[in-house]
Amino acid sequence: LGHPALRPWDESIYAGAARYMVREGYWLIPHLHWRRVGEFGPFFEKPPLGMWLQAISMSIFGVSEFSVRLPNALATILLAILVYHIGNELFEWKAGLAGAFVLLILPGLFQFGHSGRSAALDPLLVLFGSLFVWFIWQARTNSKLFIPAGILAGLAVMTKGVAAGTFLVILLPYVLYY
Repeated sequence: LGHPALRPWDESIYAGAARYMVREGYWLIPHLHWRRVGEFGPFFEKPPLGMWLQAISMSIFGVSEFSVRLPNALATILLAILVYHIGNELFEWKAGLAGAFVLLILPGLFQFGHSGRSAALDPLLVLFGSLFVWFIWQARTNSKLFIPAGILAGLAVMTKGVAAGTFLVILLPYVLYY
């Protein structure tokens, strides 16, 4: 997670905003230098949850590539655990284990870009969104699960904004069927 250096676009932008949270105290509204040289101001392009998690990691482990990428790496591991759990619940433990292994060997999860080894916010979105879909699926037998599902939907939106709508599209056949 500590190598290579942060990539110019997403990684460096989110890491920069998180660093200003830790060093300058801009926790509520992320700030950074961008667009033109010398321009410093609020960063409203993405919601702040992912940057908050990166800033918390930086507060604990210091400002580094490792600490800014750690939340995504943990989200990727939790996503593999979720895939195992779903496979085990719906089929058997072998299906869950195979699904988790397939997820973890996908090149998209370990190449840089928007992967589990980067500081981009996509693995966090996929984790929160997948948990949201799973909780909605489970709520057909336990309506109390709609509350945590709503919280997870909120976390997905607070991570990537409108991109969280993808998970509503995923649920559309389920909603139409029931």
